[in-house]
Amino acid sequence: MALSALSGMRVLDLSVGIAGAFAAKLFACYGADVVKVERPAGDPARGWGPFLPDRPDLEGSVPFLDANAGKRGIRLDLGDPRGRAVAVDLIRRSDLVVESFAPGTLARLGLGAELFADTVLLSVSNFGQDGPYRDVPASEIVLYAMGHEMYGTGAPDREPLSVAPLLNLYFAGLSAAVAALGAVLGRRRHGTGEHVDVSIMETLLASIDRRADSLVAYAYCGEPMRRERAAASLVPGYSPCRDGHVAVSVSPAQWPRLVAALGHPDVPGPLPTEPAAAQAFRRVWRSWCAQRDRAGVTEVLQRHGIPCAPVNSLADVDADPHLADRGFFVDLDRDGTVLRHAGPAIRLAGTPGGIPRPAPRLGEHTDEVLGELGYPAADVAALRTAGIV
Repeated sequence: MALSALSGMRVLDLSVGIAGAFAAKLFACYGADVVKVERPAGDPARGWGPFLPDRPDLEGSVPFLDANAGKRGIRLDLGDPRGRAVAVDLIRRSDLVVESFAPGTLARLGLGAELFADTVLLSVSNFGQDGPYRDVPASEIVLYAMGHEMYGTGAPDREPLSVAPLLNLYFAGLSAAVAALGAVLGRRRHGTGEHVDVSIMETLLASIDRRADSLVAYAYCGEPMRRERAAASLVPGYSPCRDGHVAVSVSPAQWPRLVAALGHPDVPGPLPTEPAAAQAFRRVWRSWCAQRDRAGVTEVLQRHGIPCAPVNSLADVDADPHLADRGFFVDLDRDGTVLRHAGPAIRLAGTPGGIPRPAPRLGEHTDEVLGELGYPAADVAALRTAGIV
Protein backbone atom coordinates (compact mmCIF):
# COMPACT_ATOMS: atom_id res chain seq x y z
CA MET A 1 0.00 0.00 0.00
CA ALA A 2 1.42 3.40 -1.00
CA LEU A 3 2.41 5.79 1.75
CA SER A 4 0.58 9.07 2.03
CA ALA A 5 2.55 12.26 1.49
CA LEU A 6 2.81 13.11 5.20
CA SER A 7 3.12 9.60 6.63
CA GLY A 8 5.29 9.64 9.74
CA MET A 9 4.50 13.25 10.59
CA ARG A 10 3.05 13.94 14.05
CA VAL A 11 0.68 16.84 14.65
CA LEU A 12 -0.71 17.95 18.01
CA ASP A 13 -3.98 19.86 17.68
CA LEU A 14 -4.64 22.05 20.73
CA SER A 15 -7.03 24.31 18.84
CA VAL A 16 -10.68 25.03 19.51
CA GLY A 17 -13.33 26.02 16.99
CA ILE A 18 -12.91 25.66 13.23
CA ALA A 19 -9.94 27.51 11.71
CA GLY A 20 -7.12 25.73 13.54
CA ALA A 21 -9.00 22.43 13.57
CA PHE A 22 -9.46 22.51 9.79
CA ALA A 23 -5.76 23.27 9.30
CA ALA A 24 -4.88 20.20 11.38
CA LYS A 25 -7.45 18.09 9.52
CA LEU A 26 -5.73 18.79 6.21
CA PHE A 27 -2.54 17.25 7.60
CA ALA A 28 -4.53 14.18 8.66
CA CYS A 29 -5.96 13.86 5.15
CA TYR A 30 -2.47 13.44 3.74
CA GLY A 31 -1.19 10.89 6.22
CA ALA A 32 -0.06 12.74 9.35
CA ASP A 33 -0.94 11.32 12.75
CA VAL A 34 -3.02 14.12 14.26
CA VAL A 35 -3.94 14.02 17.95
CA LYS A 36 -6.78 16.34 18.96
CA VAL A 37 -6.58 17.56 22.57
CA GLU A 38 -9.83 18.72 24.15
CA ARG A 39 -10.61 20.23 27.52
CA PRO A 40 -12.50 17.81 29.81
CA ALA A 41 -15.84 19.35 28.81
CA GLY A 42 -14.98 19.08 25.13
CA ASP A 43 -14.22 21.55 22.35
CA PRO A 44 -16.84 24.36 22.32
CA ALA A 45 -17.43 23.51 18.64
CA ARG A 46 -19.17 20.34 19.83
CA GLY A 47 -22.04 22.62 20.82
CA TRP A 48 -22.45 24.13 17.35
CA GLY A 49 -25.31 22.93 15.17
CA PRO A 50 -26.63 21.46 13.04
CA PHE A 51 -26.54 18.10 14.80
CA LEU A 52 -26.81 14.44 13.87
CA PRO A 53 -29.42 13.40 14.90
CA ASP A 54 -31.37 16.64 14.87
CA ARG A 55 -30.90 17.46 18.56
CA PRO A 56 -27.99 18.96 20.54
CA ASP A 57 -25.43 16.30 21.36
CA LEU A 58 -21.69 16.48 22.10
CA GLU A 59 -21.04 13.69 19.62
CA GLY A 60 -23.32 14.96 16.85
CA SER A 61 -22.13 18.46 15.91
CA VAL A 62 -21.74 18.56 12.12
CA PRO A 63 -19.11 21.35 12.16
CA PHE A 64 -17.04 19.43 14.71
CA LEU A 65 -17.42 16.12 12.88
CA ASP A 66 -16.25 17.72 9.65
CA ALA A 67 -13.33 19.80 10.95
CA ASN A 68 -11.93 16.96 13.07
CA ALA A 69 -12.33 13.92 10.85
CA GLY A 70 -9.18 11.86 10.50
CA LYS A 71 -7.82 12.62 13.98
CA ARG A 72 -7.33 10.70 17.19
CA GLY A 73 -8.69 12.44 20.27
CA ILE A 74 -7.86 12.74 23.96
CA ARG A 75 -9.25 14.70 26.92
CA LEU A 76 -6.72 16.77 28.85
CA ASP A 77 -7.00 19.46 31.51
CA LEU A 78 -4.27 21.96 30.69
CA GLY A 79 -5.18 23.97 33.77
CA ASP A 80 -3.78 21.24 36.03
CA PRO A 81 0.00 20.69 36.37
CA ARG A 82 -0.44 16.97 35.70
CA GLY A 83 -2.31 17.74 32.49
CA ARG A 84 0.37 20.20 31.42
CA ALA A 85 3.03 17.56 32.02
CA VAL A 86 1.22 15.27 29.57
CA ALA A 87 0.97 18.17 27.10
CA VAL A 88 4.75 18.71 27.35
CA ASP A 89 5.33 15.06 26.48
CA LEU A 90 2.98 15.39 23.50
CA ILE A 91 4.65 18.59 22.29
CA ARG A 92 8.12 17.05 22.45
CA ARG A 93 7.09 14.19 20.15
CA SER A 94 5.34 16.43 17.62
CA ASP A 95 6.55 17.95 14.37
CA LEU A 96 3.76 20.54 14.41
CA VAL A 97 1.60 21.96 17.19
CA VAL A 98 -1.59 23.83 16.27
CA GLU A 99 -3.25 26.19 18.77
CA SER A 100 -5.94 28.85 18.60
CA PHE A 101 -6.04 30.19 22.15
CA ALA A 102 -6.11 33.89 22.88
CA PRO A 103 -2.56 35.25 22.42
CA GLY A 104 -0.43 34.70 25.51
CA THR A 105 -2.47 31.76 26.80
CA LEU A 106 0.18 29.10 26.18
CA ALA A 107 2.76 31.11 28.12
CA ARG A 108 0.32 31.61 30.99
CA LEU A 109 -0.25 27.85 31.07
CA GLY A 110 3.47 27.24 31.39
CA LEU A 111 3.80 26.00 27.81
CA GLY A 112 6.26 28.70 26.78
CA ALA A 113 8.38 29.30 23.71
CA GLU A 114 11.25 27.14 24.99
CA LEU A 115 9.15 24.03 24.35
CA PHE A 116 8.91 24.89 20.66
CA ALA A 117 12.56 25.53 19.87
CA ASP A 118 12.72 22.33 17.83
CA THR A 119 9.19 22.11 16.48
CA VAL A 120 6.73 24.24 14.52
CA LEU A 121 4.04 26.09 16.43
CA LEU A 122 1.05 27.27 14.39
CA SER A 123 -0.96 29.94 16.21
CA VAL A 124 -4.31 30.92 14.67
CA SER A 125 -5.98 33.92 16.30
CA ASN A 126 -8.37 36.72 15.42
CA PHE A 127 -5.77 39.47 14.88
CA GLY A 128 -2.37 37.86 15.42
CA GLN A 129 0.02 37.54 18.35
CA ASP A 130 0.81 41.27 18.64
CA GLY A 131 -0.54 44.68 17.64
CA PRO A 132 -3.25 46.95 19.09
CA TYR A 133 -6.07 44.51 18.27
CA ARG A 134 -4.34 41.45 19.74
CA ASP A 135 -6.72 41.04 22.68
CA VAL A 136 -9.89 42.40 21.07
CA PRO A 137 -12.70 39.80 21.06
CA ALA A 138 -14.23 39.06 17.67
CA SER A 139 -16.59 36.71 15.87
CA GLU A 140 -16.46 35.46 12.31
CA ILE A 141 -18.78 38.15 10.97
CA VAL A 142 -16.77 40.86 12.78
CA LEU A 143 -13.55 39.59 11.20
CA TYR A 144 -15.20 39.47 7.79
CA ALA A 145 -16.36 43.06 8.18
CA MET A 146 -12.95 44.26 9.34
CA GLY A 147 -11.31 42.31 6.52
CA HIS A 148 -12.95 44.71 4.04
CA GLU A 149 -14.86 42.38 1.72
CA MET A 150 -18.23 42.99 3.37
CA TYR A 151 -17.86 46.65 2.37
CA GLY A 152 -18.26 45.66 -1.29
CA THR A 153 -20.84 42.88 -0.98
CA GLY A 154 -24.55 43.44 -1.46
CA ALA A 155 -26.86 45.92 -3.18
CA PRO A 156 -25.79 49.59 -2.99
CA ASP A 157 -29.01 50.71 -1.29
CA ARG A 158 -29.08 47.91 1.29
CA GLU A 159 -26.93 46.82 4.21
CA PRO A 160 -23.64 45.04 3.38
CA LEU A 161 -23.73 41.25 3.36
CA SER A 162 -21.61 38.42 4.73
CA VAL A 163 -21.05 34.97 3.27
CA ALA A 164 -22.10 31.50 4.40
CA PRO A 165 -21.37 30.77 8.09
CA LEU A 166 -17.89 29.33 8.85
CA LEU A 167 -16.65 29.87 5.26
CA ASN A 168 -14.15 32.52 6.34
CA LEU A 169 -12.85 30.29 9.13
CA TYR A 170 -12.30 27.40 6.73
CA PHE A 171 -10.43 29.76 4.41
CA ALA A 172 -8.25 30.93 7.29
CA GLY A 173 -7.58 27.30 8.20
CA LEU A 174 -6.52 26.49 4.65
CA SER A 175 -4.16 29.47 4.61
CA ALA A 176 -2.74 28.42 7.97
CA ALA A 177 -2.13 24.85 6.80
CA VAL A 178 -0.18 26.03 3.75
CA ALA A 179 1.99 28.30 5.90
CA ALA A 180 2.58 25.58 8.50
CA LEU A 181 3.57 23.02 5.88
CA GLY A 182 6.21 25.43 4.58
CA ALA A 183 7.55 25.84 8.11
CA VAL A 184 7.63 22.06 8.65
CA LEU A 185 9.64 21.63 5.46
CA GLY A 186 11.99 24.37 6.63
CA ARG A 187 12.41 22.59 9.95
CA ARG A 188 13.38 19.39 8.18
CA ARG A 189 15.99 21.25 6.14
CA HIS A 190 17.44 23.52 8.84
CA GLY A 191 16.66 21.61 12.04
CA THR A 192 15.10 24.54 13.86
CA GLY A 193 11.57 25.29 14.93
CA GLU A 194 9.33 28.13 13.80
CA HIS A 195 6.37 30.09 15.13
CA VAL A 196 3.74 30.60 12.43
CA ASP A 197 1.50 33.52 13.40
CA VAL A 198 -1.78 33.53 11.45
CA SER A 199 -4.24 36.39 11.86
CA ILE A 200 -7.68 35.42 10.58
CA MET A 201 -8.38 39.04 9.72
CA GLU A 202 -5.20 39.27 7.66
CA THR A 203 -5.90 36.05 5.76
CA LEU A 204 -9.17 37.66 4.69
CA LEU A 205 -7.47 40.92 3.72
CA ALA A 206 -4.94 39.04 1.61
CA SER A 207 -7.42 36.70 -0.08
CA ILE A 208 -8.11 36.71 -3.81
CA ASP A 209 -11.80 37.41 -3.21
CA ARG A 210 -11.49 40.98 -4.60
CA ARG A 211 -9.72 42.22 -1.48
CA ALA A 212 -6.08 42.13 -2.51
CA ASP A 213 -6.69 43.80 -5.88
CA SER A 214 -9.07 46.30 -4.24
CA LEU A 215 -6.33 47.33 -1.83
CA VAL A 216 -3.89 47.77 -4.71
CA ALA A 217 -6.43 49.87 -6.62
CA TYR A 218 -6.94 52.06 -3.57
CA ALA A 219 -3.20 52.40 -2.93
CA TYR A 220 -2.46 53.47 -6.50
CA CYS A 221 -5.62 55.32 -7.46
CA GLY A 222 -7.42 56.20 -4.23
CA GLU A 223 -10.47 54.37 -5.57
CA PRO A 224 -12.49 52.48 -2.94
CA MET A 225 -14.57 49.42 -3.70
CA ARG A 226 -18.25 50.20 -4.30
CA ARG A 227 -21.33 48.09 -4.05
CA GLU A 228 -23.06 48.14 -7.40
CA ARG A 229 -26.07 46.53 -8.97
CA ALA A 230 -25.16 43.96 -11.59
CA ALA A 231 -26.28 44.99 -15.05
CA ALA A 232 -28.96 42.81 -16.58
CA SER A 233 -27.32 40.38 -18.98
CA LEU A 234 -28.85 39.27 -22.25
CA VAL A 235 -28.90 35.65 -21.06
CA PRO A 236 -29.69 35.48 -17.33
CA GLY A 237 -26.96 33.77 -15.35
CA TYR A 238 -29.56 31.69 -13.46
CA SER A 239 -32.67 30.50 -15.25
CA PRO A 240 -35.63 28.47 -13.91
CA CYS A 241 -36.48 25.12 -15.49
CA ARG A 242 -39.23 22.62 -14.70
CA ASP A 243 -37.23 21.05 -11.87
CA GLY A 244 -34.93 23.81 -10.65
CA HIS A 245 -32.40 26.22 -12.10
CA VAL A 246 -29.46 26.15 -14.48
CA ALA A 247 -26.45 28.44 -14.51
CA VAL A 248 -25.44 29.68 -17.96
CA SER A 249 -22.60 31.81 -19.25
CA VAL A 250 -22.78 33.10 -22.83
CA SER A 251 -20.24 35.51 -24.31
CA PRO A 252 -21.03 37.62 -27.40
CA ALA A 253 -18.74 35.36 -29.45
CA GLN A 254 -20.89 32.36 -28.45
CA TRP A 255 -24.16 33.95 -29.62
CA PRO A 256 -24.29 31.94 -32.89
CA ARG A 257 -23.96 28.73 -30.87
CA LEU A 258 -26.86 29.75 -28.64
CA VAL A 259 -29.01 30.54 -31.70
CA ALA A 260 -28.26 27.06 -33.07
CA ALA A 261 -28.93 25.42 -29.69
CA LEU A 262 -32.34 27.05 -29.26
CA GLY A 263 -33.44 26.46 -32.84
CA HIS A 264 -36.26 28.93 -32.27
CA PRO A 265 -37.69 31.03 -35.13
CA ASP A 266 -38.04 34.09 -32.93
CA VAL A 267 -34.38 34.17 -31.90
CA PRO A 268 -32.51 36.58 -34.18
CA GLY A 269 -29.30 35.61 -35.90
CA PRO A 270 -27.47 38.84 -35.02
CA LEU A 271 -26.85 39.64 -31.38
CA PRO A 272 -29.76 41.83 -30.23
CA THR A 273 -28.58 45.20 -28.96
CA GLU A 274 -31.75 47.26 -28.77
CA PRO A 275 -33.61 47.03 -25.42
CA ALA A 276 -36.85 45.89 -27.04
CA ALA A 277 -35.12 43.12 -28.99
CA ALA A 278 -33.20 42.01 -25.91
CA GLN A 279 -36.41 41.89 -23.87
CA ALA A 280 -38.15 39.86 -26.59
CA PHE A 281 -35.27 37.38 -26.58
CA ARG A 282 -35.42 36.99 -22.80
CA ARG A 283 -39.11 36.07 -23.06
CA VAL A 284 -38.24 33.34 -25.58
CA TRP A 285 -35.35 32.17 -23.40
CA ARG A 286 -37.44 31.93 -20.24
CA SER A 287 -40.14 30.00 -22.07
CA TRP A 288 -37.61 27.63 -23.66
CA CYS A 289 -36.03 26.81 -20.27
CA ALA A 290 -39.37 26.53 -18.47
CA GLN A 291 -40.51 23.78 -20.86
CA ARG A 292 -37.47 21.60 -20.09
CA ASP A 293 -35.83 20.08 -17.09
CA ARG A 294 -32.31 21.00 -15.98
CA ALA A 295 -30.70 17.94 -17.54
CA GLY A 296 -32.30 18.67 -20.91
CA VAL A 297 -31.22 22.31 -20.97
CA THR A 298 -27.72 21.39 -19.84
CA GLU A 299 -27.33 18.64 -22.45
CA VAL A 300 -28.41 20.85 -25.36
CA LEU A 301 -26.28 23.84 -24.42
CA GLN A 302 -23.18 21.81 -23.58
CA ARG A 303 -23.52 19.95 -26.88
CA HIS A 304 -23.27 23.33 -28.61
CA GLY A 305 -20.23 24.37 -26.61
CA ILE A 306 -21.98 26.75 -24.21
CA PRO A 307 -21.01 26.62 -20.51
CA CYS A 308 -24.09 25.42 -18.62
CA ALA A 309 -24.74 23.33 -15.54
CA PRO A 310 -27.59 22.58 -13.17
CA VAL A 311 -27.71 24.49 -9.88
CA ASN A 312 -27.19 21.45 -7.70
CA SER A 313 -28.74 20.72 -4.35
CA LEU A 314 -26.83 18.60 -1.83
CA ALA A 315 -28.85 15.59 -2.98
CA ASP A 316 -27.76 16.28 -6.56
CA VAL A 317 -24.10 16.51 -5.55
CA ASP A 318 -24.38 13.33 -3.49
CA ALA A 319 -25.68 11.44 -6.52
CA ASP A 320 -23.32 13.05 -9.05
CA PRO A 321 -21.80 10.27 -11.23
CA HIS A 322 -18.64 12.26 -11.92
CA LEU A 323 -17.83 12.65 -8.22
CA ALA A 324 -18.68 8.99 -7.63
CA ASP A 325 -16.36 7.90 -10.44
CA ARG A 326 -13.50 9.94 -8.97
CA GLY A 327 -14.14 8.63 -5.47
CA PHE A 328 -14.57 12.13 -4.08
CA PHE A 329 -16.78 11.19 -1.15
CA VAL A 330 -15.48 9.20 1.80
CA ASP A 331 -17.93 7.14 3.84
CA LEU A 332 -16.85 6.62 7.45
CA ASP A 333 -18.55 4.29 9.91
CA ARG A 334 -19.06 5.84 13.34
CA ASP A 335 -20.61 3.33 15.71
CA GLY A 336 -22.83 1.88 13.01
CA THR A 337 -23.78 5.22 11.44
CA VAL A 338 -22.24 5.92 8.06
CA LEU A 339 -21.14 9.55 7.71
CA ARG A 340 -20.35 10.83 4.23
CA HIS A 341 -17.51 13.34 4.05
CA ALA A 342 -16.06 15.41 1.25
CA GLY A 343 -12.67 13.90 0.55
CA PRO A 344 -9.42 15.81 0.03
CA ALA A 345 -9.83 18.32 -2.79
CA ILE A 346 -6.24 17.85 -3.99
CA ARG A 347 -5.33 14.42 -5.28
CA LEU A 348 -1.78 13.06 -5.22
CA ALA A 349 -1.28 10.12 -7.57
CA GLY A 350 1.83 8.64 -5.98
CA THR A 351 1.06 9.35 -2.32
CA PRO A 352 -2.72 9.33 -2.08
CA GLY A 353 -4.56 10.92 0.79
CA GLY A 354 -7.91 10.28 2.38
CA ILE A 355 -9.71 10.47 5.72
CA PRO A 356 -8.53 7.56 7.86
CA ARG A 357 -11.21 7.73 10.55
CA PRO A 358 -14.24 9.73 11.67
CA ALA A 359 -13.88 12.55 14.17
CA PRO A 360 -13.06 11.17 17.61
CA ARG A 361 -15.52 10.85 20.41
CA LEU A 362 -14.55 12.94 23.41
CA GLY A 363 -11.45 11.27 24.87
CA GLU A 364 -11.79 8.24 22.59
CA HIS A 365 -8.05 7.59 22.13
CA THR A 366 -6.75 8.76 25.50
CA ASP A 367 -5.51 5.35 26.66
CA GLU A 368 -3.96 4.61 23.26
CA VAL A 369 -2.07 7.90 22.95
CA LEU A 370 -0.84 7.99 26.54
CA GLY A 371 0.23 4.38 26.22
CA GLU A 372 2.38 5.36 23.24
CA LEU A 373 3.99 8.02 25.44
CA GLY A 374 4.92 5.30 27.94
CA TYR A 375 2.31 5.99 30.60
CA PRO A 376 1.43 2.80 32.51
CA ALA A 377 -2.24 1.88 32.55
CA ALA A 378 -2.38 2.53 36.30
CA ASP A 379 -1.13 6.10 35.81
CA VAL A 380 -3.70 6.72 33.07
CA ALA A 381 -6.42 5.39 35.36
CA ALA A 382 -5.26 7.73 38.14
CA LEU A 383 -5.35 10.72 35.78
CA ARG A 384 -8.84 9.73 34.68
CA THR A 385 -10.04 9.41 38.28
CA ALA A 386 -8.69 12.89 38.97
CA GLY A 387 -10.53 14.27 35.94
CA ILE A 388 -7.29 15.24 34.20
CA VAL A 389 -7.98 13.03 31.15
